[in-house]
Amino acid sequence: MGVLGLLSTCLEDADACTDTGSAAGGLELIVDFNSFKHHILLKFWKGLSKLRGNYFLRILGGEYETLHNYVTKLVNDLKSLDIHLVFYIDGEKGSSIEILNVLRQKTDIRDMSWDTNINPVLLNDQLMATLRSCDCEIHQSPVGEADLLIIRALRDSPMAFAILSNDSDFCVFKGSRLIPDDLFDIENDLQLREPRELPEKPRKLIVKVISTENVMDMLNLEKHGLLVEMSIVAGNDYTRPYMQKYIRHGTYLNNGKFSYNIDVQGRPGIQSFAHWIQTNQNAEQHWYLAKCMEMDPGFRQAVIHSRNFYNLRGEPDKCPDKGDFSLTLVRNVRSHRYALTYTALSFRWRSSWSMNMAVVHRNLVKLRNEFLALVVMVIGRWDEKHYQAMEIRPSIRCVNIGNWMQDVYRHGYQMFGSVLHIGHEFPLPSELFSGSVWAALYMACQGGDARQVRKKVLHKIQKEMDAVIQENRDMIRDIVQDVFPFDD
Repeated sequence: MGVLGLLSTCLEDADACTDTGSAAGGLELIVDFNSFKHHILLKFWKGLSKLRGNYFLRILGGEYETLHNYVTKLVNDLKSLDIHLVFYIDGEKGSSIEILNVLRQKTDIRDMSWDTNINPVLLNDQLMATLRSCDCEIHQSPVGEADLLIIRALRDSPMAFAILSNDSDFCVFKGSRLIPDDLFDIENDLQLREPRELPEKPRKLIVKVISTENVMDMLNLEKHGLLVEMSIVAGNDYTRPYMQKYIRHGTYLNNGKFSYNIDVQGRPGIQSFAHWIQTNQNAEQHWYLAKCMEMDPGFRQAVIHSRNFYNLRGEPDKCPDKGDFSLTLVRNVRSHRYALTYTALSFRWRSSWSMNMAVVHRNLVKLRNEFLALVVMVIGRWDEKHYQAMEIRPSIRCVNIGNWMQDVYRHGYQMFGSVLHIGHEFPLPSELFSGSVWAALYMACQGGDARQVRKKVLHKIQKEMDAVIQENRDMIRDIVQDVFPFDD
């Protein structure tokens, strides 16, 4: 996130803190992976939904093959301009509850903000595989955030042009050059915002770059140290919880205006804090914050850490040493002491059905049909584009099972695939799962619902599903009977 309100302030006054130019000619963009993912997904889902006429695509759980083709085209087109992307990856961010309201039919999908998208379970796995297939350089921070790795890459790489990110910390680091999402491809040469299956190959790439020096000029801060101090008082990732607590300690005056204990003029904002720093120079110069730092060791440490962080005096977080349990698990799995008698998918579904032995036959049939839909999806060869054009509102259970299935794969890949060094044997997410295909097959197996899928479309899906079942009858029968041995 970075410094509260700083990036929006820079974007509001972009002419004052940016330089405009063409990004081309043997350079690198240092890319914040999570920011890139959000930016690309926003454009991808918007364009694809309009192209296919299906606004539910972005909540179905992943159109991995189409996304692979989209990102591959984008990366290779940038390479044609001699622009190379170097990715840095750190931890994940959360998601929104708005999607549930769409699934519950409380909110129309067209009323949901385009910023609200599901984060498919295997999205990172697919994107990583796609970027590797494009020969992109990828660096992963094993723990904590990758900010220090990113800014040092910009500083140390002779080809590095700027950082592609929405993290306002990169407006504070000394010598930083930042391209936020809103200032990337400002003339829309890549056509990322349009209803297209693939990006356009650009002739040029025009960007606006925010530099630390221009930010300092915009805020009338003569020294870099003052910008760091402004970030501390405005609230960065380390000081924000404390500053939000302390600056709210104020009282309403008789004229209705709010008085803050740190004497900020007007409502707290970046410009107000910059003016405050010009007067006070640093946090300790004000009696109230000095007292807070004296009484609150956590706040004091956050201030010290902030100064070290923005002046590149800190070190990236390191992984802890493996404990005895982890080492024992690795050793026993490698020695085949833990036998794998069933696939994870069969085992988990068998557990689900065993816990339902006492339920009525109707629910057993439902479980069997759900499992059949998964098996048919994995075994069949499906045209993702064909199903993307079917506007089907999935049920909550449909989305949950699709995510559950992907999670089983992910755990299998990360645990057994990595430990046993057989990750290359696993299919890519694009070869295993498609949100649009899964929603269609699931609703077909459940008989559909007039509010979710038209009967004509439902019958078409059922015929296509029956064809796959007939072609693979023996295999599918064996798999289903293995999980439901007592189901007639």
